[in-house]
Amino acid sequence: MADKKKMMLGATGERVRENVARLRGAKEFKKLAEELSDVGRPIPPLGLRRIEAGERRVDVDDLTALAAVFKVSPLALLLPENESDSLKSRVTGLPGEHPNADLWSWAQMGMALPMPEAATFEERERIHDEYTNRSAPRGQGPSTRARDRMKHNPSFVPKSLEGD
Repeated sequence: MADKKKMMLGATGERVRENVARLRGAKEFKKLAEELSDVGRPIPPLGLRRIEAGERRVDVDDLTALAAVFKVSPLALLLPENESDSLKSRVTGLPGEHPNADLWSWAQMGMALPMPEAATFEERERIHDEYTNRSAPRGQGPSTRARDRMKHNPSFVPKSLEGD
């Protein structure tokens, strides 16, 4: 019998795998597979088992269909369950660990990550503006949430850059 090899998933792939299992809860794989078929993205029960076991990757079409069936934002599959400042997680593509709250803010266009540690207020504002201008839907101006935080607190530094 051939050894089953666990697929090498990145940090985000692992998070998606964990969140699929958490959101599925006690729902049977067969029922979830039927719901996915109903929304036009069939994944057989074996495929769902393999996703949870880390033996099958979730592509973006799978991800959005799973989010629709679970009735959550795709972010709820991509990011940590807890939006805590005290808990840190890794995300594929970002160096090191970041507080979960910073990851959620980054994903919701509230702040750019990574932010250079020695950045001045003006540099942080420029980086944030570039980030939101590239991230926002066309015709929508930049988000002001993080900028407002920086204006009211010029020493504002994302939690991920603070000392341990």
